[in-house]
Amino acid sequence: VKIPLQKLALGFIEIATVGKFYQSVYLNSAHFVGDGDRKRSIIKSTARYLPDNRITNDDLTALMDTTDEWIRQRTGIEARYWVEEGDDTGTSDLALEAAQIALVRAGWEPAELDLIVMATMTSDTYIPGAGTHLQHKLGGGYVPALDIRQQCTGFLYGLTTADAYIRSGLARRA
Repeated sequence: VKIPLQKLALGFIEIATVGKFYQSVYLNSAHFVGDGDRKRSIIKSTARYLPDNRITNDDLTALMDTTDEWIRQRTGIEARYWVEEGDDTGTSDLALEAAQIALVRAGWEPAELDLIVMATMTSDTYIPGAGTHLQHKLGGGYVPALDIRQQCTGFLYGLTTADAYIRSGLARRA
């Protein structure tokens, strides 16, 4: 099944990226109905944040030898969003915007999170990762935060990691 990247990039608990496309998905633990103490993850809320600078495939043709058709056929991408050149906005700043929206939609405060998992290849700094920057910016205290440094598959690895923490009982809200 071919899924356009824009639809696949729900984000996950904190962040996923496609270009500079950021979304947050918050997971909450719940019990299987009639299944004792087994836990499962449910998606509690989603949100996204896009920088204002929209770059189309046609914009890229001015920079390199390519065409809109070539890019669409191979990636399905029509446009991507970047921060302005020279802007010091980092990945965690974009993540913060999406995370705050998702937290409001979930009815949660940052202090109620048990875990932050951030999937990105474009961290603010190499060490520490962007997840810890987001943790600090959210102001929710000392919540475990980790980065998954993968490109497109980071979303799936992050979602699986958060689900494992919830199912194991190590986290209730990620």
